[in-house]
Amino acid sequence: MTKNVYELATEGYAVPGDKHIIDAIDPRSGLTIHCQQSHATILAEYPTAEKINLEEWQTAIATEQRTPIEWIATTKEWYWDMLGALPPIDFNGHDFLVGEPSDHDFGNGRPRYSGYRLACDKDLYQLYFVSSRPLTRPEFHKELEHAIPV
Repeated sequence: MTKNVYELATEGYAVPGDKHIIDAIDPRSGLTIHCQQSHATILAEYPTAEKINLEEWQTAIATEQRTPIEWIATTKEWYWDMLGALPPIDFNGHDFLVGEPSDHDFGNGRPRYSGYRLACDKDLYQLYFVSSRPLTRPEFHKELEHAIPV
C-alpha cells in the first residue's frame, strides 16, 4: 500500500515556543505539504521559524502537556458558569469536565478538557477548584480517586 505524503513527512516548520506547526515538509519535493512553500518563503512569512523533526516536536509538546495536575481555588460563580456553559462531558454530581475539549493530547490524541471540582472544608463550607491544565477523561477519573487537600 502506498503511503500518503503526511505519513512520509519527518520534518516541518514551527516557530519556537508555539504549540502548532506551520506546515510539514514533503520529502519528495522539499516544499511544504499544505501550501507548497519553499524554505525561503516560510522564513519570509515567519522570520523566526525553524525546521523541526516532527516526532521530536510532538514528543516535546506531549511532555509539556503532561505536567502534574494541581487544583486551584476558583469562585463559586466561575464554577457554576462553567457547569452551565455546555453540558459536561463527565459529571459525578459535583465534579465535572467542561463539555468542549480545550485541545488534544499530542501523545495519544485524546481530547483534553478543563476540570472543576467541589470540596468541603472541615466546617462543611463549599470550596471550588479548577484544574491547572486540561485533562483527558482517564486523567480526570484518576484524580477523582483522591480528595483535594483543603
